[in-house]
Amino acid sequence: MIRAYKDFWKNYFKFSGRSTRSSYWGALVGNVIVYLILVGLSNIAAGDKYVDIAKWHFAGVSGIAVVAFLLVVAYQVATIIPWLSLQYRRFNDTSVPKWLYVVAPVATVFTFVGNFSSAGWVWGIVGVTWLVIFVVSVLPTDDDDEY
Repeated sequence: MIRAYKDFWKNYFKFSGRSTRSSYWGALVGNVIVYLILVGLSNIAAGDKYVDIAKWHFAGVSGIAVVAFLLVVAYQVATIIPWLSLQYRRFNDTSVPKWLYVVAPVATVFTFVGNFSSAGWVWGIVGVTWLVIFVVSVLPTDDDDEY
């Protein structure tokens, strides 16, 4: 898992090649652990004001709590590109058509940018596309030597 997490960061912009099932899930577990630690520290620092911080209301909140919360946000932003590249390499590894991969992030962005966040049918489409990504993440490696 530690190696997969290191590889996750080393291959930040690498959209070619393959990503095995074990490296995908190792990186996922590593990221969940780091994220939960950061959120836990942020929650401890903020105490009963965590809900306010999560809504970006910083009045009456300690500076340490704000910094801890901003670390969580920075980590989330920093992991966007490596997750996209890791998932794309996972699609390469399973030989699933690449256009299916593009649908999920585009649908998610469309939901928020297009102000459709309250439309249930849009969330249905987003859910289905992310379900496709999950299914691809558990598929076995394709033995085709394209990559």
